[in-house]
Amino acid sequence: MMRSIGMLVAACALAGMLGFWQGYQSGYGRATAAYEQSRIELQQDLFKAADELSVQSARLAASIEARNHLVEGIENEIRTDSNAGTRRPTSGELRRLQRRWGPPP
Repeated sequence: MMRSIGMLVAACALAGMLGFWQGYQSGYGRATAAYEQSRIELQQDLFKAADELSVQSARLAASIEARNHLVEGIENEIRTDSNAGTRRPTSGELRRLQRRWGPPP
């Protein structure tokens, strides 16, 4: 009698441990799958952001190049100006300055 109760208790303990282990593995698998899905979505968002940043960087570089080209042209005009050494700027020099730096505030 005592031996059958011990066997019953052992069988119940074994069944409980197997049930717990099955539930643990199932929950762990679902959590891992959810984490992996979130990681993939975040990675895709980061790739999109990197692509957008590359496009904006290229636009900025082109804008800087265009500005440098404009400045170089204006400075070449100033170098070839025969009146460049006088203290009072001419109207042409003022227009060049305004093109270079923009209108006054």
